[in-house]
Amino acid sequence: MQVSALILLCLLSVCGAFAQASDDSLTFEVASVKPHPLVAGEPAGSSFNGGPGTSDPGQITVINRTLRTLVIEAYGIRGFQIEHPQWVGDERFDIIAKVPPGTTPPQAKAMMRNLLVERFDLRIRRETRGLPVYALVVAKGGLKMKPSADDPAGQPPAPAEGLIALDKLKTGSDGFRQLPPGAHTVMASYTADTAKVTGQKQPLSQLVSWLSSRVSDRPIIDETGLKGNYDFSMTWSLEYDGAGNDFGLFAALEQQLGLKMDPRKMPTEMLIVVSALRVPKEN
Repeated sequence: MQVSALILLCLLSVCGAFAQASDDSLTFEVASVKPHPLVAGEPAGSSFNGGPGTSDPGQITVINRTLRTLVIEAYGIRGFQIEHPQWVGDERFDIIAKVPPGTTPPQAKAMMRNLLVERFDLRIRRETRGLPVYALVVAKGGLKMKPSADDPAGQPPAPAEGLIALDKLKTGSDGFRQLPPGAHTVMASYTADTAKVTGQKQPLSQLVSWLSSRVSDRPIIDETGLKGNYDFSMTWSLEYDGAGNDFGLFAALEQQLGLKMDPRKMPTEMLIVVSALRVPKEN
Protein backbone atom coordinates (compact mmCIF):
# COMPACT_ATOMS: atom_id res chain seq x y z
CA MET A 1 0.00 0.00 0.00
CA GLN A 2 1.40 3.36 -0.97
CA VAL A 3 0.80 5.76 1.88
CA SER A 4 1.58 9.46 1.97
CA ALA A 5 1.94 10.97 5.43
CA LEU A 6 1.54 14.53 6.54
CA ILE A 7 2.81 15.72 9.90
CA LEU A 8 0.61 18.57 10.96
CA LEU A 9 2.22 21.19 13.15
CA CYS A 10 -0.77 22.17 15.25
CA LEU A 11 -0.30 25.73 16.36
CA LEU A 12 -1.97 26.98 19.41
CA SER A 13 -5.71 27.21 18.77
CA VAL A 14 -7.73 29.68 20.77
CA CYS A 15 -11.32 29.35 21.96
CA GLY A 16 -14.19 31.66 21.06
CA ALA A 17 -13.78 34.07 23.97
CA PHE A 18 -12.09 37.38 23.30
CA ALA A 19 -8.95 38.36 25.13
CA GLN A 20 -9.24 40.85 27.95
CA ALA A 21 -9.37 44.50 26.98
CA SER A 22 -5.81 45.73 26.53
CA ASP A 23 -4.09 47.93 29.07
CA ASP A 24 -3.15 51.15 27.28
CA SER A 25 0.00 51.46 29.37
CA LEU A 26 1.47 48.25 27.91
CA THR A 27 3.69 49.11 24.95
CA PHE A 28 6.79 47.79 23.25
CA GLU A 29 10.01 49.70 23.95
CA VAL A 30 10.52 50.28 20.22
CA ALA A 31 8.52 48.99 17.26
CA SER A 32 8.85 49.17 13.49
CA VAL A 33 5.75 48.51 11.36
CA LYS A 34 6.15 48.57 7.58
CA PRO A 35 4.42 47.21 4.48
CA HIS A 36 6.10 43.99 3.39
CA PRO A 37 8.23 44.67 0.29
CA LEU A 38 7.08 42.78 -2.79
CA VAL A 39 9.92 40.67 -4.19
CA ALA A 40 9.52 38.76 -7.44
CA GLY A 41 9.80 35.02 -6.89
CA GLU A 42 9.62 35.27 -3.10
CA PRO A 43 8.18 32.10 -1.52
CA ALA A 44 4.70 32.44 -0.08
CA GLY A 45 4.19 32.28 3.67
CA SER A 46 4.75 34.35 6.76
CA SER A 47 6.41 34.00 10.14
CA PHE A 48 6.03 35.16 13.74
CA ASN A 49 9.11 34.56 15.90
CA GLY A 50 10.32 35.51 19.35
CA GLY A 51 8.63 37.03 22.36
CA PRO A 52 7.98 35.80 25.92
CA GLY A 53 8.26 32.05 26.32
CA THR A 54 10.58 31.62 23.31
CA SER A 55 14.36 31.48 22.86
CA ASP A 56 14.29 35.20 21.93
CA PRO A 57 12.04 36.81 24.58
CA GLY A 58 13.36 40.32 24.00
CA GLN A 59 12.24 40.75 20.39
CA ILE A 60 9.22 39.87 18.26
CA THR A 61 9.86 39.59 14.53
CA VAL A 62 6.89 39.31 12.18
CA ILE A 63 7.44 38.88 8.44
CA ASN A 64 4.86 39.00 5.63
CA ARG A 65 1.77 38.89 7.91
CA THR A 66 -1.66 40.17 6.87
CA LEU A 67 -3.43 42.61 9.16
CA ARG A 68 -6.21 40.04 9.42
CA THR A 69 -3.82 37.47 10.89
CA LEU A 70 -2.23 40.04 13.20
CA VAL A 71 -5.67 40.95 14.59
CA ILE A 72 -6.67 37.30 15.03
CA GLU A 73 -3.47 36.57 16.97
CA ALA A 74 -3.48 39.75 19.05
CA TYR A 75 -7.14 39.50 20.08
CA GLY A 76 -7.12 35.74 20.65
CA ILE A 77 -9.92 34.79 18.26
CA ARG A 78 -10.40 32.22 15.51
CA GLY A 79 -10.69 32.96 11.81
CA PHE A 80 -14.48 32.63 11.65
CA GLN A 81 -14.90 35.30 14.35
CA ILE A 82 -13.65 38.24 12.28
CA GLU A 83 -15.14 40.40 9.51
CA HIS A 84 -13.15 43.06 7.70
CA PRO A 85 -12.65 44.96 4.43
CA GLN A 86 -11.11 42.82 1.69
CA TRP A 87 -7.68 44.48 1.80
CA VAL A 88 -7.23 43.57 5.49
CA GLY A 89 -6.84 39.94 4.42
CA ASP A 90 -4.64 40.74 1.42
CA GLU A 91 -2.00 43.35 2.24
CA ARG A 92 1.03 42.23 4.23
CA PHE A 93 3.29 43.83 6.81
CA ASP A 94 6.55 43.36 8.72
CA ILE A 95 6.90 44.16 12.43
CA ILE A 96 10.02 44.25 14.60
CA ALA A 97 9.29 45.04 18.24
CA LYS A 98 11.57 45.21 21.28
CA VAL A 99 9.88 43.59 24.27
CA PRO A 100 10.52 45.00 27.78
CA PRO A 101 12.27 42.56 30.17
CA GLY A 102 9.89 40.52 32.30
CA THR A 103 6.95 40.80 29.89
CA THR A 104 4.49 37.90 30.10
CA PRO A 105 2.78 36.35 27.02
CA PRO A 106 -0.61 38.01 27.84
CA GLN A 107 1.13 41.36 28.24
CA ALA A 108 2.87 40.90 24.88
CA LYS A 109 -0.53 40.31 23.25
CA ALA A 110 -1.82 43.52 24.84
CA MET A 111 1.24 45.37 23.50
CA MET A 112 0.50 44.04 20.01
CA ARG A 113 -3.14 45.14 20.24
CA ASN A 114 -2.06 48.62 21.31
CA LEU A 115 0.49 48.74 18.50
CA LEU A 116 -2.15 47.87 15.89
CA VAL A 117 -4.46 50.58 17.23
CA GLU A 118 -1.64 53.13 17.29
CA ARG A 119 -0.07 52.50 13.88
CA PHE A 120 -3.13 51.42 11.86
CA ASP A 121 -5.77 53.54 13.61
CA LEU A 122 -7.53 50.20 14.01
CA ARG A 123 -11.18 50.57 15.00
CA ILE A 124 -13.21 47.52 15.91
CA ARG A 125 -16.57 46.67 17.36
CA ARG A 126 -17.79 43.47 18.98
CA GLU A 127 -21.13 41.76 18.53
CA THR A 128 -22.71 38.38 19.24
CA ARG A 129 -24.33 36.38 16.45
CA GLY A 130 -26.03 33.01 16.24
CA LEU A 131 -23.78 31.01 13.92
CA PRO A 132 -24.13 27.42 12.65
CA VAL A 133 -21.33 25.38 14.24
CA TYR A 134 -20.39 21.82 15.09
CA ALA A 135 -20.26 21.39 18.86
CA LEU A 136 -17.70 18.71 19.69
CA VAL A 137 -19.22 16.71 22.56
CA VAL A 138 -18.67 13.35 24.26
CA ALA A 139 -20.88 10.76 22.53
CA LYS A 140 -23.57 8.81 24.39
CA GLY A 141 -21.39 5.71 24.51
CA GLY A 142 -18.72 7.58 26.48
CA LEU A 143 -15.19 8.74 25.73
CA LYS A 144 -12.94 6.14 24.10
CA MET A 145 -9.70 8.14 24.00
CA LYS A 146 -7.09 7.47 26.67
CA PRO A 147 -5.46 10.19 28.80
CA SER A 148 -1.75 10.40 27.99
CA ALA A 149 0.69 8.83 30.42
CA ASP A 150 3.54 10.91 31.77
CA ASP A 151 6.84 10.63 29.92
CA PRO A 152 9.28 8.28 31.67
CA ALA A 153 11.96 10.02 33.70
CA GLY A 154 15.10 10.60 31.68
CA GLN A 155 13.37 10.19 28.31
CA PRO A 156 14.90 12.42 25.60
CA PRO A 157 12.86 15.48 24.53
CA ALA A 158 10.04 14.73 22.10
CA PRO A 159 11.06 15.21 18.46
CA ALA A 160 9.84 18.45 16.92
CA GLU A 161 7.18 17.91 14.27
CA GLY A 162 9.23 19.46 11.51
CA LEU A 163 12.22 17.26 12.38
CA ILE A 164 10.41 13.92 11.98
CA ALA A 165 11.69 12.30 8.76
CA LEU A 166 8.66 10.82 7.02
CA ASP A 167 10.72 8.43 4.93
CA LYS A 168 12.21 6.90 8.11
CA LEU A 169 8.91 6.20 9.87
CA LYS A 170 8.09 2.53 10.34
CA THR A 171 5.03 1.04 8.66
CA GLY A 172 2.63 -0.82 10.92
CA SER A 173 0.67 -3.98 10.20
CA ASP A 174 -2.24 -1.81 8.99
CA GLY A 175 -0.07 -0.36 6.21
CA PHE A 176 0.11 3.13 7.69
CA ARG A 177 3.23 4.84 8.97
CA GLN A 178 3.61 4.97 12.75
CA LEU A 179 4.57 7.90 14.96
CA PRO A 180 7.90 7.43 16.77
CA PRO A 181 7.65 6.87 20.54
CA GLY A 182 7.57 10.10 22.50
CA ALA A 183 6.50 12.34 19.62
CA HIS A 184 4.00 14.97 20.74
CA THR A 185 2.05 15.71 17.57
CA VAL A 186 -0.75 14.73 15.18
CA MET A 187 0.00 12.67 12.06
CA ALA A 188 -2.48 12.01 9.28
CA SER A 189 -1.84 9.40 6.59
CA TYR A 190 -3.89 8.81 3.44
CA THR A 191 -4.32 6.29 0.67
CA ALA A 192 -6.65 6.61 -2.31
CA ASP A 193 -9.71 5.69 -0.24
CA THR A 194 -8.64 5.30 3.40
CA ALA A 195 -7.22 7.59 6.06
CA LYS A 196 -5.73 7.33 9.53
CA VAL A 197 -4.95 9.99 12.10
CA THR A 198 -2.86 9.44 15.21
CA GLY A 199 -2.25 11.86 18.05
CA GLN A 200 0.12 11.57 20.98
CA LYS A 201 -0.06 13.81 24.07
CA GLN A 202 -2.53 16.22 22.45
CA PRO A 203 -5.02 18.55 24.17
CA LEU A 204 -8.54 18.74 22.75
CA SER A 205 -7.70 22.12 21.22
CA GLN A 206 -5.21 20.42 18.89
CA LEU A 207 -7.71 17.76 17.87
CA VAL A 208 -10.23 20.54 17.12
CA SER A 209 -7.60 22.30 14.98
CA TRP A 210 -7.00 19.12 13.00
CA LEU A 211 -10.73 18.44 12.59
CA SER A 212 -11.20 22.03 11.39
CA SER A 213 -8.72 21.34 8.58
CA ARG A 214 -10.94 18.47 7.40
CA VAL A 215 -14.41 20.03 7.85
CA SER A 216 -15.05 23.24 5.94
CA ASP A 217 -18.76 24.01 6.12
CA ARG A 218 -18.90 25.38 9.69
CA PRO A 219 -16.62 26.06 12.69
CA ILE A 220 -15.99 23.42 15.35
CA ILE A 221 -16.37 24.44 19.00
CA ASP A 222 -15.04 22.26 21.83
CA GLU A 223 -17.91 21.60 24.22
CA THR A 224 -16.45 18.45 25.80
CA GLY A 225 -15.06 20.09 28.91
CA LEU A 226 -12.12 17.65 28.74
CA LYS A 227 -8.79 18.80 30.14
CA GLY A 228 -5.28 17.44 29.82
CA ASN A 229 -3.61 15.53 26.99
CA TYR A 230 -4.88 12.46 25.15
CA ASP A 231 -3.60 9.71 22.87
CA PHE A 232 -5.88 8.72 20.01
CA SER A 233 -6.00 6.87 16.72
CA MET A 234 -8.76 6.29 14.19
CA THR A 235 -9.07 4.92 10.67
CA TRP A 236 -11.90 5.56 8.21
CA SER A 237 -12.96 5.29 4.59
CA LEU A 238 -12.84 8.56 2.69
CA GLU A 239 -16.39 9.56 1.73
CA TYR A 240 -17.38 13.11 0.78
CA ASP A 241 -20.68 14.97 0.77
CA GLY A 242 -21.76 17.72 -1.62
CA ALA A 243 -20.01 20.40 0.49
CA GLY A 244 -16.69 18.55 0.29
CA ASN A 245 -16.85 17.33 3.89
CA ASP A 246 -15.45 13.92 4.70
CA PHE A 247 -18.54 12.41 6.37
CA GLY A 248 -16.79 9.07 6.91
CA LEU A 249 -14.75 10.95 9.49
CA PHE A 250 -17.90 11.84 11.48
CA ALA A 251 -18.83 8.18 12.03
CA ALA A 252 -15.25 7.16 12.88
CA LEU A 253 -14.96 9.97 15.40
CA GLU A 254 -17.99 8.71 17.32
CA GLN A 255 -17.30 4.98 17.01
CA GLN A 256 -13.57 5.02 17.67
CA LEU A 257 -12.91 8.09 19.86
CA GLY A 258 -16.28 8.50 21.57
CA LEU A 259 -16.70 12.06 20.31
CA LYS A 260 -19.51 13.55 18.25
CA MET A 261 -19.80 16.68 16.12
CA ASP A 262 -23.28 17.94 16.89
CA PRO A 263 -24.64 20.56 14.42
CA ARG A 264 -26.04 23.52 16.34
CA LYS A 265 -26.61 27.23 16.14
CA MET A 266 -24.65 28.90 18.93
CA PRO A 267 -24.20 32.52 20.04
CA THR A 268 -20.70 33.43 18.91
CA GLU A 269 -18.67 36.54 19.67
CA MET A 270 -17.54 38.40 16.55
CA LEU A 271 -14.95 41.11 15.98
CA ILE A 272 -15.75 43.56 13.19
CA VAL A 273 -12.95 45.68 11.73
CA VAL A 274 -14.72 49.00 11.16
CA SER A 275 -11.72 50.83 9.72
CA ALA A 276 -7.93 50.78 9.54
CA LEU A 277 -5.13 52.53 7.66
CA ARG A 278 -3.81 50.65 4.63
CA VAL A 279 -0.43 52.34 5.17
CA PRO A 280 0.65 52.30 8.84
CA LYS A 281 1.81 55.49 10.50
CA GLU A 282 5.53 56.15 10.40
CA ASN A 283 7.65 54.45 13.03
